[in-house]
Amino acid sequence: IGPLQQLPRGTPEAVALGARLFEDPKLSGSGQIACASCHNRELAFADGVSRSFGHDRTRLTRNAPSLVTAGWMSTLFWDGRADSLEAQAIMPIMHPDEMHGSLPEVRTRLAADPAYRAAFARAFGDAEVTDARIAQALAAFQRSLSPRRSRYSRFIAGDVNALDERQLRGLGLFRGKAGCASCHNGPLLSDQRFHNLG
Repeated sequence: IGPLQQLPRGTPEAVALGARLFEDPKLSGSGQIACASCHNRELAFADGVSRSFGHDRTRLTRNAPSLVTAGWMSTLFWDGRADSLEAQAIMPIMHPDEMHGSLPEVRTRLAADPAYRAAFARAFGDAEVTDARIAQALAAFQRSLSPRRSRYSRFIAGDVNALDERQLRGLGLFRGKAGCASCHNGPLLSDQRFHNLG
């Protein structure tokens, strides 16, 4: 695969607002479920179960996918029904089995909170709480998530010291005698760094 495209970055204020919204159960009908309930930061923003739990502990039909690379996706949800993070952000809030929320109620709750009004003003220039702004803030936060750069990715990028001798031997086996790379292949590496690995 080639290099990933640069994502549009939200302002730090929009990302901070989105992070707060993401963790806040005020977005759900019950006031007990947040986006983070299914997209757990400690599980790469997924939930680690085969089928997620939603409103009133309803067992959903699918699990929550990781959001770590959601910013680069051109279609979202398992069925591809959303074509942007902004479109995606609102759908779980309104879904009767997921967060069971009502956008007018969510707007009212957020607008009644002075700290949220101040956060919306910092992010958007005034304190008005709208569906579009909620979606934009949540999308800005999700775009701020990205996988950490591994030692291997640093090595691929040219840092010849990123892997130690043991890791280099393992990479040589992976790409050579063990045959792992015939099925588990990544970037095609043909330069001098790989000639002496086997």
